[in-house]
Amino acid sequence: MQGIGFRPQIFKCAVAENISGFASNDADGVHVYFNTLTDEAANIFSQKIIQEAPSLAIIRSWTLSATDEQSFSDFSIRVIENNVAADVLIAPDFAMCPECKQEFHDPLNRRYQYGFITCTLCGPRYSIMKQLPYERHLTTMEPFTLCNNCKAEYEDVHDRRYFSQTNSCPDCGVRLSWHANSGVNFSGNQQEILQTLLQALSEGKIIAVKGIGGFLLMCDASNQSAIQTLRQRKQRPKKPFAVLFPELEVAREYVKLHPVAIHSLLSEAAPIVLLKATKKSFEELDMNGIAPGLSTIGVMLPYAPLLEMIGTHWKKPLIATSGNLSGSCIVFQSENKQALFQFADFILDHNRPIVVPQDDSVIRFGQFSHQPILLRRSRGLAPAIISETTNSDASIFAAGAMMKSAFAIYHNHQFYLSQYSGNLESYDAQQNYLHTFHHFEKLLALKPSVMLADLHPDYPSTKIAEQMAVQLNVPIKKIQHHEAHFAAILGEHDLFRMDEKILGIIWDGTGLGSDGNSWGGEFFIYEKGNLTRAYYLEPIINLAGDKIAREPRIAALAIAGDLLEAASILRPKFSDLEWNFYRKALSQPAIQTSSVGRYFDGVASLLNLVNMNSYEGEAALLLEKYADDYFEEHGPEINSHYFNEEIAAPEIRMHGVIESIVNDIHSNVPVATVSALFHNSMAAIIRNVAVKEGIQKIAFSGGVFQNAVLVDLIHLQLEPNFKIYFHQQLSPNDECIAFGQLMHYLNIN
Repeated sequence: MQGIGFRPQIFKCAVAENISGFASNDADGVHVYFNTLTDEAANIFSQKIIQEAPSLAIIRSWTLSATDEQSFSDFSIRVIENNVAADVLIAPDFAMCPECKQEFHDPLNRRYQYGFITCTLCGPRYSIMKQLPYERHLTTMEPFTLCNNCKAEYEDVHDRRYFSQTNSCPDCGVRLSWHANSGVNFSGNQQEILQTLLQALSEGKIIAVKGIGGFLLMCDASNQSAIQTLRQRKQRPKKPFAVLFPELEVAREYVKLHPVAIHSLLSEAAPIVLLKATKKSFEELDMNGIAPGLSTIGVMLPYAPLLEMIGTHWKKPLIATSGNLSGSCIVFQSENKQALFQFADFILDHNRPIVVPQDDSVIRFGQFSHQPILLRRSRGLAPAIISETTNSDASIFAAGAMMKSAFAIYHNHQFYLSQYSGNLESYDAQQNYLHTFHHFEKLLALKPSVMLADLHPDYPSTKIAEQMAVQLNVPIKKIQHHEAHFAAILGEHDLFRMDEKILGIIWDGTGLGSDGNSWGGEFFIYEKGNLTRAYYLEPIINLAGDKIAREPRIAALAIAGDLLEAASILRPKFSDLEWNFYRKALSQPAIQTSSVGRYFDGVASLLNLVNMNSYEGEAALLLEKYADDYFEEHGPEINSHYFNEEIAAPEIRMHGVIESIVNDIHSNVPVATVSALFHNSMAAIIRNVAVKEGIQKIAFSGGVFQNAVLVDLIHLQLEPNFKIYFHQQLSPNDECIAFGQLMHYLNIN
């Protein structure tokens, strides 16, 4: 992986061992040429390079061989460019390191409060990289000529900024500028801009701030009026906002931290971490504006020095959300910033271009298992993906899905997975998707020989892949959605080589099945290159088509409409016209769905938590919140559930579960208890299938497994009798589909 200070570290090793030669970046990795008198000395030096590699290094393989004789008088770092096809991992953007943070806060340091301080271990990489290899003149740092002081650091082997490609300071570096919609703007004077920004925040204004991957919209997290204005402007009535805390100790007052969350927040990726809010959050912040109906906060720490500057001086929590209209892509180019004035009162810009846009990565953890669950894989994580390579020499493009879109590339035996690109229903998202693809084309000199896509003919990603296949005159293969999910988790954990059977639990909202129906509650079995759909949840009518995913009340009618006891719960949710129409539709032949997502939606509506989603997954989040409340009060151990059916292939009946829920609702059983029992029922179904099949290894993928309560219950019910696998590098949602398409193509018969 380039951009992590490997060459400077090799230089230091060489000087320490009195070795002459040179190190260089190439499109296929780091190359080192050196002189030694013996093979033993060469081996010792090589081992020293590997053992003392930078902490961010990912060494996939290395070789040592003799070359034609060359003589070197000293050791140096060389910049070499050639036309070798890229065969190297691309570094993501790294959060500010502790050393830079210390300098940032040191009044005696020449980079004191400089909003773009970096070194060889931190700062932007992927977002500023125009070409490979990673050299300053091939990034958007090219226009910034090093001053004498920065140049001296860059050339000093003993300096930690030796050969740092992003090196700059207030004298030669990136400049801030302040913009108002009225046309008032000024630039250059960082202190004046900062004071103007702080005053605007104190007045309840919304500021668009250019970050690492695009513009963030920021306002006071305690100002109800400002937050409501932001929601109206973004057309985002209820979807939660992330909150930027100035430092970890401030966040500790507002959320419940635990060691794995702290490690994640302070990591090089520095994602947003979802954490339980404390009493202080409800007292001092506008929690109803931040996360309506929920008790968690998406916590962000300042990963970029510019955010550190703002947070340090504001000292309080700030809303920090993507600069875009809900459903569209983040604005990332300064030349397009005028569009931000539909959301923001002012804009804080800078003059370092961003090559590819990225939202912030988002992660959460199981309350009891602390299982990591990646919700969005983007800034700080993309595009690197660590996976076992294959022998295939093909160059493959996998287009992915529609929701939570991302594409994947297999090229020169390396895997690349793009950052999250949003919902491709949006034209902006499609343009962003293509912009990022063309960037990879340039970086990798990519000419795909095979195209992969989802079975669904109306997915924009599928249409894009079809168009590319025609343009390039290459074949296209379409892969079933849930089989791709299963292949993604198998590939991530290198399970294709296992001799024993593996049970795959693939639960999500929807995906076109090979039988023409909508799938989403699937149980697959993989064995030695063969994948079989063995079980699925009892299908329901996919009532009203795509509308069922947006209106949990329709899902409730679909799962409980045949129960007389449910009529009194369901009827008030519909007008007379709607009731008659949907009841009639239930009796007509129609596409069916086995979607677990629709069962979660339907139960949430039966419990009267929500009838119309204002954002994707709202019903499931609210249902999970009540289950989480139950387990926080009573502990994780729960022996009761609603599932008492015999497991018989292929259909797993859900009728008894829904009937029991309806009866408990009529018996006034608390919502939290019903939700907890339903979640535990779903975990019990998985355990019962595993026992029935006698399979010890179980792998999980699909958006339903973003549910931390369900993941905790699976751990409790299955361990230690079963070996279970969840995603670690990938999100279980549709972001992993593209990687799964690659893995399916390369490994499934």
